[in-house]
Amino acid sequence: MKQAKQILIFDSGVGGLSIFEQITRLNSQVDCLYLFDNAYFPYGELEDDFLIKRLTELLLAVVEKHAIDLIVIACNSASTVALQVLRAHFTIPIVGVVPAIKPAAQLTKNG
Repeated sequence: MKQAKQILIFDSGVGGLSIFEQITRLNSQVDCLYLFDNAYFPYGELEDDFLIKRLTELLLAVVEKHAIDLIVIACNSASTVALQVLRAHFTIPIVGVVPAIKPAAQLTKNG
């Protein structure tokens, strides 16, 4: 019997539970773990370097204990600040939620 894929869903709080619910609703063949870091909520007020270090440490701790196949960063602040760094650090695919304002600003002449 094939083992279910393991997805780690991360947010700074419980806002990512809606993403957790959608993933499990759309694919019952996956096992999902939900990790939240309410000790440092809200993430939008943290320094970028601190946030990147914190995320790397948290995700590494989970990845060392579980056979994670995909990481979903369900946090706008974490995705905007740390997504590229996390993708470079981990070999596991990482999907983020980037606010629509970021790509829209990149398309404008003055950003």
